[in-house]
Amino acid sequence: MKICNIFRLFVFVMAFGTFFLPYDSALAVRSNRFTPPPNVLPPPRPPQNLADASFSKWFSNDIVSQFIENQLEVADMKPGYVMGPVAPRESTIFLIPSYGENIGGYVSSYNSEDNLKEMKKHYQRMNNDPQSPAWWIYERENILVLISGKIPEEKARQYEKILSEFK
Repeated sequence: MKICNIFRLFVFVMAFGTFFLPYDSALAVRSNRFTPPPNVLPPPRPPQNLADASFSKWFSNDIVSQFIENQLEVADMKPGYVMGPVAPRESTIFLIPSYGENIGGYVSSYNSEDNLKEMKKHYQRMNNDPQSPAWWIYERENILVLISGKIPEEKARQYEKILSEFK
């Protein structure tokens, strides 16, 4: 008997709320001066986050695919993620297993020249010892290529050559 009375009360409250209270209250949406209406769009992104179409020419996977087409060693190609002062537009990481486990390269594309230069400086600071660099660093237009410093310079220059010839 009690459940039936509770159900009747619930139906009465819902009917009362639906017919006699303002629309927002019936839907449990509270509007006040601090809450924007639900149909307001977010503000547009600031211009510095948008890609500069004249600078953003290539994607990293285009470059890595070119390495493969030219018979350079590339294994386990996948999207890469980086932590640094500037995030790339997108990036690709790959391995060069003939030189050891977890040794390879990193190719990233950037939205602006300033972002690319800042990341290049970031990686150059890792190269403390010129006889044994952390990375072989190459750039072209919006692309930054890092090849592990554990790979001989002659081999790393083969990747640089393909980057410089890419069209």
